[in-house]
Amino acid sequence: MAEEEKTEQATAKKRRDERQKGNVLQSRDVTTAIFIFVIFFAFYLLISYMYERIALNFVYFFQAGAQITDLGVSDATGLMRAWIAGMLFIVMPLLLTAVFVNVAVSMFQTRMLFTTEKLKFKFSNLNPINGLKRMFSMRSLVELVKNLLKIVVIGVLVYMSISQTFYDLPRLFDMEVIAVLVYAGDKVFSLVWKIGLVFAAIAFLDYRYQRWDFEKRLRMTKHEVKQEYKQLEGDPLVKSHRRQEQLKISRARMMQDVTKADVVIRNPAHFSVALRYNESENSAPVLLAKGQDFVALKINEIAESCGIPFVENPPLARGIYRHVELGQEILPEYYQAAAEVFAWLYRLNRGKIAQ
Repeated sequence: MAEEEKTEQATAKKRRDERQKGNVLQSRDVTTAIFIFVIFFAFYLLISYMYERIALNFVYFFQAGAQITDLGVSDATGLMRAWIAGMLFIVMPLLLTAVFVNVAVSMFQTRMLFTTEKLKFKFSNLNPINGLKRMFSMRSLVELVKNLLKIVVIGVLVYMSISQTFYDLPRLFDMEVIAVLVYAGDKVFSLVWKIGLVFAAIAFLDYRYQRWDFEKRLRMTKHEVKQEYKQLEGDPLVKSHRRQEQLKISRARMMQDVTKADVVIRNPAHFSVALRYNESENSAPVLLAKGQDFVALKINEIAESCGIPFVENPPLARGIYRHVELGQEILPEYYQAAAEVFAWLYRLNRGKIAQ
């Protein structure tokens, strides 16, 4: 039987599962391009500070070495350590910027993903057949072409820069050291800027390709979509159990509402409905609870324990039970019968107050 073709877009659940496994859309070339530009500008802003500090560090190194007449191994080691520590302190802002850029861009592309799935050992990685498949896959071919393109373009840019500088070499011998350094710095910055633009163009194309390849790898067959839908819907037994739990919670909440009722209208041992009427909130009595048989008996039991009065009216109890939903006002056809009930209830309460 031929393998079914993956033609369907990935579902939300599929994307969540793949994300938990660490499979997300990410382009290393985007990180590299942003890294080059940020470090380029950071170095441009810090170059004056770094030049001054490096010059002072060298002056300190030679002055300290000149003051020591009998320079031993321990003295030389301490002096070298101090010089290295000074150099590290100078380049530390640049190093911290580089680390921050890499971490920030990676977190932005992966949307703050942190998972250990990629670190787990998998025996499939030891399979030479899988290794050969990855080696000769379309993804590997694209990476190879992309890396060759980088080498060629960078090589051409470096060659053009050096060839242009070659004609200026005789003039450099007549220039001061500072002027030579400024000239070299301009050439380096110009070269880095051009390389950054090339990497930006490659990163744009790579991101488009990575997005297309990512979506392609996430595609599902029609059968997989159907199976996932069934899993989301759940097994009939599970759904039945879930409905029973929901019904149990709803019934418990309804029984609590019985204590708020003004009156319970019942058909003894068969139907019971609990009503509450607040003329400032509703235009008609509201159904708080209803039940049949066992549930009706439970409503009666709670109402009796709370001292809520009962009214025996089988037609009204059955009608409200069948045609009114919980939390709704009773229908107009029951207004007359309900009005008689609440009139009786009013007289009952007035008599209790008089006593």
